[in-house]
Amino acid sequence: MRAIASILLAALSVAACSNDPGTPPAGGEGATSPPAADAPAALSYRCDDGTMLQVAFGETDAEVRWADGRSTRLPRAESASAGNDGAYVGADASLQRTPDGIELHEGDAPARACREVPPGGATAAAGAEEAEVSMRYACDADTVVAMLADGTARISLPDGQTVDASRIAGSAPPVFTGQSLYFTIDEGGARLSQENQARELACRPA
Repeated sequence: MRAIASILLAALSVAACSNDPGTPPAGGEGATSPPAADAPAALSYRCDDGTMLQVAFGETDAEVRWADGRSTRLPRAESASAGNDGAYVGADASLQRTPDGIELHEGDAPARACREVPPGGATAAAGAEEAEVSMRYACDADTVVAMLADGTARISLPDGQTVDASRIAGSAPPVFTGQSLYFTIDEGGARLSQENQARELACRPA
């Protein structure tokens, strides 16, 4: 729960900074940049929490691209063995190739096992996931809330974690809660908060 709170607090900080009309951030590990013309082809992966991502493995690094538009480049660890296996380590994320795919680490979050999706399967998997979504909200700081056909909500946090939220019985306007997060939809719009009405992010239909 503390980890989720920290993520939301960080998201709010990012949202506040994004409203600052200062100079654009310089390119860095977390910066998104167009791939080079000779960039290696990316492999698609589906993680055990439902997250879809792509990884382009080069000779000296790997570029990870998340479905929400984030990307980061991870240098290959010096201890990694030659060939297709190896570890790639960055400041905020790392991955280890496994026989079935990759194991992804982000910050203090638990490691996620991700299996490679065969060519053509990524589109099918994304389509199947999209079929479960009845409504989607884009919140501040790259946070997304998907309303699912089964009446629950799935909150996708900026670091790639997802939180499943259930509707509080009898809540009107409807309120969905999962771990320490609350998602509320009313006449004034939608908002995501921590510990109910605290540290709010504004959300809009996407």
